[in-house]
Amino acid sequence: MITRTLAVLALLGAVPAHATLHGFDAPGGGDEDGKGTYVNGINIEGDVTGNVISPGGQSSGFVRGADGTITVFTAATGADTHAIDIRGLTAVGYYLGDDARNHGFFRTLDGTVTTFDLSSTLGS
Repeated sequence: MITRTLAVLALLGAVPAHATLHGFDAPGGGDEDGKGTYVNGINIEGDVTGNVISPGGQSSGFVRGADGTITVFTAATGADTHAIDIRGLTAVGYYLGDDARNHGFFRTLDGTVTTFDLSSTLGS
């Protein structure tokens, strides 16, 4: 038991003593329930991605760099952005297509959005 306790304490010593919470609102978000800024992913560098929902209900993706710079983008109507890679170079998500099926997308740092249909890729 003492060995296990010492191991836990040693691990805790490697973790930063405190973390800082940064609140923010992405531009264009509404104030009503169900509108505004939603964070869905963060990487180890502190880059954040998610969605901002406008007063009219349009969902757009955003990337907030660790330096606080926010870029809002629309990958497709109703796109839902969920993850960002470890270097902050690519954000990924999905959207509901006109065919009532989900389709994927990724957005690179330079702003290029590529959409794809995984089921077609897998041959199903």
